[in-house]
Amino acid sequence: LAAIWEKRHLPIRLFSVDRCFRREQEEGPTRLMVYHSASCVVAGDDVTLDEGKAVSEALLSAFGFAEFRFQPDEKRSKYYMPGTQTEVYARHPALGWVEVATFGIYSPSALAEYGIGVPVMNLGLGVERLAMIVYQSDDIRELSYPQFFPQPLPDRQIAGAIHLRVEPVSVTGKRIAEAIRDVAAENAAAPGPCSFVAWKGEIAGRGVEVIVEEPESNTRLCGPACANEIFVHEGSVLGVPDLAKWAEVRRDGVSTGITYLDAAANLAAARIEEAARCGEETRIQVKMAKLPSDINLRIEEYAMRYITDHNKKVDLRGPVFLTARSVVAEEPAR
Repeated sequence: LAAIWEKRHLPIRLFSVDRCFRREQEEGPTRLMVYHSASCVVAGDDVTLDEGKAVSEALLSAFGFAEFRFQPDEKRSKYYMPGTQTEVYARHPALGWVEVATFGIYSPSALAEYGIGVPVMNLGLGVERLAMIVYQSDDIRELSYPQFFPQPLPDRQIAGAIHLRVEPVSVTGKRIAEAIRDVAAENAAAPGPCSFVAWKGEIAGRGVEVIVEEPESNTRLCGPACANEIFVHEGSVLGVPDLAKWAEVRRDGVSTGITYLDAAANLAAARIEEAARCGEETRIQVKMAKLPSDINLRIEEYAMRYITDHNKKVDLRGPVFLTARSVVAEEPAR
């Protein structure tokens, strides 16, 4: 302004957006020590406080504000003429009236330091405060430094972060997983020792037979936890059966669409697929589950961190006891 005020037609209107540093200011829900200010100046012979009100109203109206008010600023900065420093408030839906700007007429002594010989109105608008109102944030610090204010993670988003660790890669492998799941579910209560052929076919040019079995006596083909379904409820990851005890979790929680049997069947199919490509047979057992990895599950790091940071839990325990094996024929399946 000092370089151009004598070379341009008056009034001159300029603006800039830059950082302000207020070490003496205590930070809080509506105040920051370091913030951005949109500074506007109007320089001219006839500049008055009405200019500040007009600029304030025009700027705030552009952001959709219809309610704002002006009141004298008690801080009385030395660079403003006495009685001209004015605070501008806008209404926040939760916090009420929030100061968003300050304007005033620069004192002649302050202007003289820069050789400016005409009155100048300055308006400083707090960018973060304006954003706080626009986005209806309750805390300007949370808006400005989101890295220090982790956002709540909805159950649905946590559920989306739960995946199978291992899956078959081919269409045939996926069909094997479905076959293991269906045969195991259909015969879950069959007493051992027992075995059921789940799938016959060809993998990598080799005939393969997939069997679901329980070799031991006094037990069943599938453990009771096979039917457990994985839900996310109030931030916790839970594997629960379809029983009245867990009705609230199943009703109000978010299902991942994965049961213990689904996860175990995919693990078995992936291992069988991999072994068959090498011409080998394999046997897969999923026994007592204690950790997500025990039933072929993984939880993404960001979701796991949220769960632990908020004292939630991952409880996927339970007796699965599913056994599947493959038999590779010397000749391709017909």
